[in-house]
Amino acid sequence: MKEHLPALMVFLPFAGAWFTLALGFLSYRLARFATYAVLLLTFYLTGSSLPQVLSQGSWHYNLGGWPPPWGIELVLAPFSVFLACFILLLALVALFHLGSFSLVAGLLKSRESLGASLILAWVSALLALLWMRNGLTLYLFLQIALVASAGLWVCLARQDWVEGFNFLLGGSMGASLLLAGFLLLYSVTGTLHLDDLLAQLFIAKNFSMALAAGFFLAGGWGWLFSFPAPIFFSRLLNQAPPFLLGFFSSALVRVGLYLFFVFIFFVLNVPGLEPPGWLLALEYLLALPFLAGFFLATRQKDFLHAVAYLSAAQLAFPLIGFEAGNKSALTGSLVELLSQMLVVMGLFMAVGILSLKPSGSHPFSQLAGLGRHDFGLALTLIIFAFSIVGVPPTGGCFGKYYLLQGLWEKRDWLWMSPLAATLLFNLWIAGKFLWLLFEHRKADSFHAPLSFSARAPLFLLAALVLLLGVFHQEVIHHFIEPALPKAYQNVPLPNVPFLGHEVE
Repeated sequence: MKEHLPALMVFLPFAGAWFTLALGFLSYRLARFATYAVLLLTFYLTGSSLPQVLSQGSWHYNLGGWPPPWGIELVLAPFSVFLACFILLLALVALFHLGSFSLVAGLLKSRESLGASLILAWVSALLALLWMRNGLTLYLFLQIALVASAGLWVCLARQDWVEGFNFLLGGSMGASLLLAGFLLLYSVTGTLHLDDLLAQLFIAKNFSMALAAGFFLAGGWGWLFSFPAPIFFSRLLNQAPPFLLGFFSSALVRVGLYLFFVFIFFVLNVPGLEPPGWLLALEYLLALPFLAGFFLATRQKDFLHAVAYLSAAQLAFPLIGFEAGNKSALTGSLVELLSQMLVVMGLFMAVGILSLKPSGSHPFSQLAGLGRHDFGLALTLIIFAFSIVGVPPTGGCFGKYYLLQGLWEKRDWLWMSPLAATLLFNLWIAGKFLWLLFEHRKADSFHAPLSFSARAPLFLLAALVLLLGVFHQEVIHHFIEPALPKAYQNVPLPNVPFLGHEVE
């Protein structure tokens, strides 16, 4: 059984989704217990694979015994397994909040059971996105993740299902661009295996097709990367439960960011390819709107809308690291990715538990004086805010440190200047936020103290943000450095790993 562990970890949540759905017709409590059991078992199996991938390197598994590039391969790398543990942890937190939300919103038990099953299907799709190495399979599981996401919107939103459909439509249009990029590459290489694509592009020296496919693959993530900015998702923000917004933004969007990293540096990074100057200028222009999201967040009077802008704006940091492309900058980008998953989920959860209603407006007056009446909860918000700003010892601090180091090594003043200005601006805003939390007036939302069980998930995420910062060197050494391109690993292997003996 152990040799089939990669396939088991991917398909166990998917099979569990059908099982819990059927069990929900008999007993909603049994269905919820089964959902927790499936997630915990998957988390245990994923954690048990870590010792092998850390000691022996990436774990390659061929579905059905068919070797690539003709068969479908799963690759468990140290960083992708570590990222999968984060996703499963966030899924457990989301499932916990689903039960609380159903009580506050008066959600039918049948909808709660269906929502738990959709969470399992969604987790299965994300794990497949992390580990599958076939372009067509990635498209298929991205569509499954989008359908499960839309199903959750419809299941939990009490007023309007149209926004869930719009989310599915926009995401599917982006996924179609992703598929178009892979079909372009297939037309000139005859393969859909990610490593083989790089090898065949290098053999054919087809740089123009790599650039063309890059536009489609980048466009495929555009809709998700803007989620849930109020410019595009204002109605959805007012109807969906905040914990679900945070779950999708922290996991689905950040998995897409990781795949974007894989596409750029392991599929399209053809040796000898020199991007034209106009493309580099376009990359700079595309990243600037994300930095502008920090300013837009400060203009909001609603806590939820400000958090939504912040969740999208933080993508600027890893994207700048991808554009810099050296070891320090890429290290900072991946540390940022891990930190953002915890911070974004935590902030959206805080919006939910600080509100007396399941949806609608969440004014900042709810936070005034919070630190004087619930210091522990205020401290978690401070940790999340400091991670965004880059204050030690949070995980976000070291992500930004390595990112700035990478820009300094390249003498890239064009990005160093706006990034430094953004960090200083965020520091000033964090100071104002700290003052708000410790004002003398009492927070509007605290008519009764919150139970420890309601705050425990927030405490857990804040503690993980601190642990990520304290143990950042171990995380970088064991998980992030093996995920970087081979040129940064001192590995005596060619940059093109597939068919290496033919392209050295």
